[in-house]
Amino acid sequence: MSQKKLETELKKHFKSERSESSFVMKDRIKLQALRAFEQKYTNKRRSIFGLLFGRYGATGLALGAIAITILPQLKQEQAIAGVVDPVFGPVEVIRGNESFLAREKTNLYVGDFVKVGNKGKATIELPNKVVSKIDDNTQIKVTDNDEIFLLKGTLKNTVFREGQFATTRGMIKSRPGASFGLHVTETGETTVSLDKNQVQVFDLGHGSISLSAGDSLTLKSDTDLTALEILEENEKLSLSQEQSIRSKLIIARTKILSGVEKLLDGNKDLARKDFNSAENTFISIAQALKTPRQQEIARKINTGSFNLPDIYSLVYTKTQNKDLLFELRATESLFEILKQNKGNFAFGAIDTENTAFKRFVTVMHLYSLGRPDYLVYREHFIKKYARHFLNEVESQGVTLDQLAHLNQEISNLPI
Repeated sequence: MSQKKLETELKKHFKSERSESSFVMKDRIKLQALRAFEQKYTNKRRSIFGLLFGRYGATGLALGAIAITILPQLKQEQAIAGVVDPVFGPVEVIRGNESFLAREKTNLYVGDFVKVGNKGKATIELPNKVVSKIDDNTQIKVTDNDEIFLLKGTLKNTVFREGQFATTRGMIKSRPGASFGLHVTETGETTVSLDKNQVQVFDLGHGSISLSAGDSLTLKSDTDLTALEILEENEKLSLSQEQSIRSKLIIARTKILSGVEKLLDGNKDLARKDFNSAENTFISIAQALKTPRQQEIARKINTGSFNLPDIYSLVYTKTQNKDLLFELRATESLFEILKQNKGNFAFGAIDTENTAFKRFVTVMHLYSLGRPDYLVYREHFIKKYARHFLNEVESQGVTLDQLAHLNQEISNLPI
């Protein structure tokens, strides 16, 4: 490329970049520089300038020129940039060419590395009121008074003002009050799991996405957030999504009733497993609300951030289908009855070999312990299980067979 053509390309680049806000531009350049530092720290041979020039060509020249103005900042007079508190196990601080074990609360400076060893735990507090709990086998670098670069491992972050976190795959900016987990694998794959409030996630290019409570996003080496077409939050449910929700509701309530029957038979451990499985199935409805396009880019629901009552609100924002919402409330009422009675039921085991009739009686007994306003849900369920009982008889074919089967089923019922 000739000098004149290079100058032309650079002018076009700077002209196009003016449209992007300056703070975002600086953050992206800083992220590239930090990524190069991390690669140098892990003994990769490419230098920062090799990374910028080799990967981005003429654009890299511009990035490199601006990065030159950033790098000397790391050598300015040191100021306290945070405090690390070793909770358990080995917690190592690396400062320049020296390293030492932190045995009590220790001040950190910009440029310090913190390594938490096997089975270790630590907490870092930054001046901007960011508190990060560090799991074992985690390495971070303090890159600013209000920023952490996570090389690998897991951070659980609570942000009281505003915070910024970077990895080799992108950058996360959090709003005040945010709570989220951040995990980086050995290969740099980054997962953000948001429990509370909102965060903004940036990739290495020009793409970004806003995550809300319950969202989980994975940034891979080829993730390009500019290519995403994120649907509006009030997007209505598709038919397949509604069918998925109905299936989960059937599974959840079946596991609840099965758990009650096992509990009455004295199998407490098996009953507890059924109850836990029912709750997990119910909460997984939140995942069914995400479109295939959103799931395609590894944007998933962090089910651990939801409680049972949250699910109705989430579904309500997506659909006005009264039958589906009623089914949701009815199943939720079964969980509420279990919670209120804590496994102590005022009735005994149902003595019958007919499954449909057993579920019918179980529903009747359960709702005898519930609130009066739950009776509408009881009527809904007993009609379903009565219908199941009749369907089983009708499925026998000819009339004589139906009558014979009906007599057999009636003989199995309790007196």
